[in-house]
Amino acid sequence: MSLPLRHRTFSWHDPAEIRARAQGKSGLEFLRAMLAGEIPPPPVAELVGVHLELVEPGRVVFVLAPAEFHLNPNSVLHGGIAALVCDTACGCAVISELPPGETCATLEI
Repeated sequence: MSLPLRHRTFSWHDPAEIRARAQGKSGLEFLRAMLAGEIPPPPVAELVGVHLELVEPGRVVFVLAPAEFHLNPNSVLHGGIAALVCDTACGCAVISELPPGETCATLEI
């Protein structure tokens, strides 16, 4: 039996262009510019649908409205999606404290 197929399309900005707009900005300035819409979100945010909602020094809040494409076979939000949101918020909270020219990457949540 064939199941109906759903489709989803999305667009994203060139990550090299996003990095270029970050140059000379502190992490906090960069994230605030993204929140204001002056810098586009990274491709993964566009793919998953996570949105920046609040930026303060050491505190960053992201929002995700769960959608059908986020579900696992049990019709529950996939744990990888939850981990992505946690990883993004934690990493950006650190980035919000960094001076211009520095960045970081999370190794574990």
